Amino acid sequence: MITIPFGALLFIYLFFMLGFVVFSFVNVGHLISTGTVNRISIAVILLYFIFSIFITVATWILIGDVDWQQPLVVWSISWLTPIYSIGFAF
Repeated sequence: MITIPFGALLFIYLFFMLGFVVFSFVNVGHLISTGTVNRISIAVILLYFIFSIFITVATWILIGDVDWQQPLVVWSISWLTPIYSIGFAF
């Protein structure tokens, strides 16, 4: 049986969040550098950041109760056992 700690998924989430933050700042920097800043674009940027913060806080609350020491089974030979235990009656 091959297992990994469930907490390893947090590293995947961390890399996703780092990429999200980098692309968000690049997007805002691009809007500012091209001179397309007006009231509507500022409102959309603020709405974007408010929803981003809401999703991040909601995720933080939801994953706070998870047992991260629980092993995650990646592969188990017992999954194939029912295939070989099929009996054929002739």
